[in-house]
Parts: sequence; C-alpha cells; structure tokens
Amino acid sequence: MDNKVKIKISEKAYDKIMELLNIHKEYDCVRFSYSPGCCKSPKVSILLDNADNIDIIDKIENITLIYDDNLINNIREIQLIYKNNSFAVKALPRNNEFSCNNKNHNDDSSCDRVCSKCSKKCN
Repeated sequence: MDNKVKIKISEKAYDKIMELLNIHKEYDCVRFSYSPGCCKSPKVSILLDNADNIDIIDKIENITLIYDDNLINNIREIQLIYKNNSFAVKALPRNNEFSCNNKNHNDDSSCDRVCSKCSKKCN
C-alpha cells in the first residue's frame, strides 16, 4: 500500500492556509484527520496542529501536512479548495467505495432511518 495520500490544494486554499499559519504561530502544520462517514461518504477534517513523531509528514511548498495511518488506509486522494469564505474537502476512497458505516445497519435500506444526519440515501 502507498505510504502517502495524494493531496491537491487549490491556489486560493494554499494562500488562506499560509495566512492562517502566519496568524497562529502556535501551530506549525495542517492535519488531515479521517473518520468514517454515513451514506458512503468519508469525513476528512482539516485543522491547524503541531507535528507529532507518529504522524506521516508531507509537504506542499511551504505548508507541512500531517496525517496518520487511518487516513492512509481509507483515503487515496484529498482535494482542498477555498470557496465562499470556507474550506471544502473532497476525499476519494482508497477502494473506490464506502459502505454505510453505521454498525446498526443490517443493510443499506435502513440508511435513511439510522443515519439521521444524511441528506440522501446510501444507495
């Protein structure tokens, strides 16, 4: 398995991250964090952080990016843009699909009832 995630950052997102890191000197990098999502979509969060010796470290120009094995095992590519005064993250799964990750599901047909945060069906 690849030991890195492919990360694409738009020019505007790059500039905004640099601006944030310059304002918040207590942080030295950007962390991408994975958690399973509902309705076949992963959740990748982005936050300012400090590198830890167990993190995987990547770099895009002057921005240090960190993440852990959980992200590597589940995500193959991250696309980060800045639009309408906020960041948007698109995560592409490693295996090209996500199942409904709620353990209470017997099948995907129950997704709408169990995953109350979903706005569309799992299927």
